[in-house]
Amino acid sequence: MDPRIMLLTGAALSFGSGAYVFSALLDPMARDLGVSVAAVGQLQTAFVASAAIGGPLLAVWGQRMDRKRLLVIALAAVTTFTAWCAFASHLGLLMLLRVLAGAAGGIIMPAAAAAAAAIAPASRRGSAIAMVLGGMTLAFLLGIPLGSQIGELFGWRATFLFAASLSGIACFAIAMWLPAISQFSAAGDVRVEWGRVVPLVMITLLSFAATMTVISYIGPVLEFQAGIQGGAVQGLGSGLGGLAIRYFGLPSVALLGAALGFIGGLLAVCHYHERAVQVVKQLES
Repeated sequence: MDPRIMLLTGAALSFGSGAYVFSALLDPMARDLGVSVAAVGQLQTAFVASAAIGGPLLAVWGQRMDRKRLLVIALAAVTTFTAWCAFASHLGLLMLLRVLAGAAGGIIMPAAAAAAAAIAPASRRGSAIAMVLGGMTLAFLLGIPLGSQIGELFGWRATFLFAASLSGIACFAIAMWLPAISQFSAAGDVRVEWGRVVPLVMITLLSFAATMTVISYIGPVLEFQAGIQGGAVQGLGSGLGGLAIRYFGLPSVALLGAALGFIGGLLAVCHYHERAVQVVKQLES
């Protein structure tokens, strides 16, 4: 594998870390900004929504641009807006900066994957793209827990500086060592089989929506129920999914994850229903 692919993996790592790095710090952010936890959680929604909308638009804008140049511009923009988040004095400015960072960051993953496909020989393109996408896994395994720990020690603003530093390092490394890469286009006539693509896209959409709905607010829940804070929130269970896939296969792990998610949701509903009943009885008495 060409070692330059690792530069692109670093870009994916920085994007994933910047997207979710503060999810364990919603409570201190809410207290500092004087808003509710739910309002602070929408910062993550703003980031990923703008990435979903801005990414394709920027892809059209930069479709004829060199992949290296496009990545450098996107990473530089994400670095700037994320670092600025550390100095935001109110939620409105923070929300705007997250929207801008998400819009710029939305192009990083597709541009990095296209660059990896262009660098790697035809027989290794699949592995090269998989290595780039593995940067998101590294973000959940290393980047996000480390950023959460930094936020616990030095405050939530330091978490944004940490995320900005990852993007800045990736931007500098790509600018220095990645060669110029023109828009990658596969040889031959490529036809999209929508009947096979759409179900996979919908599965990805539903699984990410279900996962991020919980992860976005898991920090306050764990702190309230078990006293777990900061980096310990993100470190809980990291890496177990990869080991399970290795030994049991992706379909089995996917089915098990869906089943556990469903059971966990039912238990959570039953638990909080009982708590609500107890609170009501206490108020009535």
